Amino acid sequence: MHSKNSVNANKLISAERVHTREMKLIIWLFFIIFIVLLYHCEMACIINPFDEHSEYDLIDGVVIYPREERCARIGGMCVEKDKCRSLVSANGLCPNNQAKGVECCFELEPQYLPCHQL
Repeated sequence: MHSKNSVNANKLISAERVHTREMKLIIWLFFIIFIVLLYHCEMACIINPFDEHSEYDLIDGVVIYPREERCARIGGMCVEKDKCRSLVSANGLCPNNQAKGVECCFELEPQYLPCHQL
């Protein structure tokens, strides 16, 4: 009787080892999938050098146009008007890009875009 319990205990221990190996394999597979997806998204987020905005900086998906003195003096950034949460009170502080709808802005409106749209 004692040896039968011993055999059952050995089978149980063996089954636990197999289960542990399977769990480790599953965890590694999820880790590899996570790394591949992260790498894919990072590569998709790289700005195309031939894009029309490639010479500008991006903050939270918003194109930041080159600093213009009058806007920079008051602590603003030159961005497209519809991407701004808090415009400065005076218009025309970014005259070099004003034709593109660019104004001086204190606070950006965050753009929550998928990587492929940045």
